Amino acid sequence: MFKLLKSKTFLLIISGIFLFLLSTNKSQAHCDALDGPVITDARKALKTGDVKFVLKWVKKESEKEITTLFERTMKLRSLNEDTKEMADMYFFETLVRIHRAAEGAPYTGLKPAGTAKSHAIELTDGALDSGSSDELLTHLTEAIMTNVKMKYQRASEAQKKKDESIEAGRKFVEAYIDYMHFTVSLFKMLELNGHQNHNEKGKEEYRD
Repeated sequence: MFKLLKSKTFLLIISGIFLFLLSTNKSQAHCDALDGPVITDARKALKTGDVKFVLKWVKKESEKEITTLFERTMKLRSLNEDTKEMADMYFFETLVRIHRAAEGAPYTGLKPAGTAKSHAIELTDGALDSGSSDELLTHLTEAIMTNVKMKYQRASEAQKKKDESIEAGRKFVEAYIDYMHFTVSLFKMLELNGHQNHNEKGKEEYRD
């Protein structure tokens, strides 16, 4: 097991699978929370008067819109406290909306600070904060191996009885589809992630 966990290929698979799960659950991200990373950087930008802190959260084609809004917000903030709060909130909402749109996710409003994060997000942020991915990989390894084994065993047991009756056959088909869709989706995601990494590497080599 230790060798498996340390295997470069296995770690790549685990990392790729996690990226896939996050990409297919954009609505669970915490970029729309008032204490999330997007608005945290937005507050820093407003405090320092430097828009560069938030531009990384939007696509290049949206930079001008955000920069213009930022400049207007900075001017409005100097009027009075009420105007400052309203201007800040509008800036936060617009920034998050544009960021979410670029992700292909809907904007459903800003979430209060302290909104519960999913365990996956806590582990992901925790890995960056601690400077180590060990705990993240341990949880991912256990979760993925448990799911694959469970789906495999269910399909395997059902396969042995599939010809005993029509109902038994249907149970096998259900288990087989669940098992097959899960594993094939993971491999497809890895292939896609591999192509993206290859393309990015090629761009870097070309620039060099």
